[in-house]
Amino acid sequence: MTDKSALSRVKMSEQRAGDTRKVGIAGWELYITVNYFENDQPGEVFVSVGKNGTTVSGLMQTIAIQFSMLLQAGVPCNRITDNMRHHKFEPKDENFDSIVDALASTVLQSCSDRGSQIELDHSLKEVQW
Repeated sequence: MTDKSALSRVKMSEQRAGDTRKVGIAGWELYITVNYFENDQPGEVFVSVGKNGTTVSGLMQTIAIQFSMLLQAGVPCNRITDNMRHHKFEPKDENFDSIVDALASTVLQSCSDRGSQIELDHSLKEVQW
């Protein structure tokens, strides 16, 4: 069965503006990069944590890929981050409830600092959830 209402992807341009931030959580260092479309909407997220090849690094990279795919399919950033924030598990500290919370909070802060309209859909197609 094929879904005729499949989401369409808005591809990023070859050259893109981005913002990379270093975030600490309970002794862990995360480097989070948000790349933007020409209209200053977020379109791509990368995260580097710990050593490459570790379970935590692999899981966080997978989350970042899914985050990027959702953004490029037109899902508003705040819809994604609202579902990622405040999940509580280790590592956590006084600033973040988890490493996933740190990722979502940092992406939101980057978008806010850039003036992105995180609640708006960048694509031409309305996505229903």
